[in-house]
Amino acid sequence: VEKQNGSNGTAEVTISNIQSKSGINSVLVPVWSQGNQSDLVWYTAQKQSNGSYKITIDMGNHNYNEGIYRIACYIVDGNGIQTGIASTTCEMKLPNTYLNVKDTAGTEKEFQVTLGNASAYGNIRQVQFAVWSVQGGQDDLIWYGAEKKNAGTWTKTVKIKDHRTLGTYNVHAYITLANGSVKTKTTTFNVSRPTAKLTVDTQDKGKGTAEVTISNIQSKSGISAVLIPVWSQGNQSDLVWYTAQKQSNGTYKITIDMGNHNYNEGTYQIACYILDGNGIQTGITSGSCQMKAPNIYLEAKDAAGTEKEFQISLTNAGVYGDIRQVQFAVWSVQGGQDDLIWYGAEKKNAGTWTKTVKIKDHKTLGTYNVHAYITLANGSVKTKTTTFNVSRPTAKLTV
Repeated sequence: VEKQNGSNGTAEVTISNIQSKSGINSVLVPVWSQGNQSDLVWYTAQKQSNGSYKITIDMGNHNYNEGIYRIACYIVDGNGIQTGIASTTCEMKLPNTYLNVKDTAGTEKEFQVTLGNASAYGNIRQVQFAVWSVQGGQDDLIWYGAEKKNAGTWTKTVKIKDHRTLGTYNVHAYITLANGSVKTKTTTFNVSRPTAKLTVDTQDKGKGTAEVTISNIQSKSGISAVLIPVWSQGNQSDLVWYTAQKQSNGTYKITIDMGNHNYNEGTYQIACYILDGNGIQTGITSGSCQMKAPNIYLEAKDAAGTEKEFQISLTNAGVYGDIRQVQFAVWSVQGGQDDLIWYGAEKKNAGTWTKTVKIKDHKTLGTYNVHAYITLANGSVKTKTTTFNVSRPTAKLTV
């Protein structure tokens, strides 16, 4: 057996030094690769000018099976008697039929899958490419009918927007031969994950806002949008999705406004999602910041100094945005809330609400509690508290 021809999947077998006194009617060479001889082929050797006999083993006759091929030799002599006289083996491998994937534009939007040098299979009925991402199993599996470019080359373009997944992809080529049998080739390719840096500036305490910057964005397929979800409550009841705006320097920015989050104080959670050129939305980084309500003041002032009338003032409340109403609850500590009165505050301007409290309506000395209930446009209520004092008269009695 001569060494396999690596370019076309064949090997030549020579039978020589034949001795048969009755002569030679034919030389038969059975060849098979499968244990059950399912691919058994009987070759009739051809006599050569030097007296030897030869056959050419063609993998195409054996379903293009790879591995060890069994070869036997039978002589049919001049008496018509068929005798097995020798045997051997050889290892057969397919020629270099390759399957590769190329990101031709370098944008990871479209990948060209190519099955090349497939002419060694002979007549191919069809080629299909099964493509799916490792993430999520085969939930994005798509079968592509390959397009024949020439006898040995089949291709198809795969668009990532049709799969919408990042990471490693599997590609299996299913090659249907003329006899209906199917051969396979496999490979993989990768769609990279975008990256970015998230930076949160210190809160502007006068406004209740903070600026978030997304920089150093790397996304081969491009950027369709940068989305920033922000929330302060554990159940995400105040979740707001901000769409970042691109800046002249290539960064993206948003401004967190406490007014969008019910003016909640505390830790704000911030995440960053990139919607890339393939339509894939990916969470890539996160951060947090501390937010406090701006300095809103509630005070009670004895303008005349007579402790008859106290002016209650809520100021700098404009940071809350649109305020539906403000109410002041006023009562003295003495006797609990037996003298509680609710006052509807009067709006002086966008940030100031006032009301005059007459002590004669309460008729109690000592400390007074004042609670401001601020009803916002969305119906939620914020509170501020303070106290004031009505002094007890004193005198000196002389007998």
